[in-house]
Amino acid sequence: MPFLSITSNADIFPEDIAPLLSEGAAICCEVLGKPADYMQTAFNAAASMTMGSRQGPCVLGEVRSIGLPGDSIQLLSEKLTVLLTVRLQVSAENIYLVFQDMPRDQWAWNGKTFG
Repeated sequence: MPFLSITSNADIFPEDIAPLLSEGAAICCEVLGKPADYMQTAFNAAASMTMGSRQGPCVLGEVRSIGLPGDSIQLLSEKLTVLLTVRLQVSAENIYLVFQDMPRDQWAWNGKTFG
């Protein structure tokens, strides 16, 4: 049930998107202890994004999950930032990451909520 969404205006070849998402999913599953079969990912290419007055590409990464322990957020932040700086060649200063712990009754799969 974890979901990782990456939105960026960084240049990336289409064939590099799947490996980026796969590595991001592996990080989320490892840190959160969630099964890979429930992990969903998305990459959104943005035509235009800004990050304050700084120049260059930027990223907004979003992680949503049922059961997002507070102590996992720092580790996810560190690991995902490294992944995004390496794979997208984006400065860590131009990366925002948002984490959301979803209530079980507000997340559904296969026609049923988890709560």
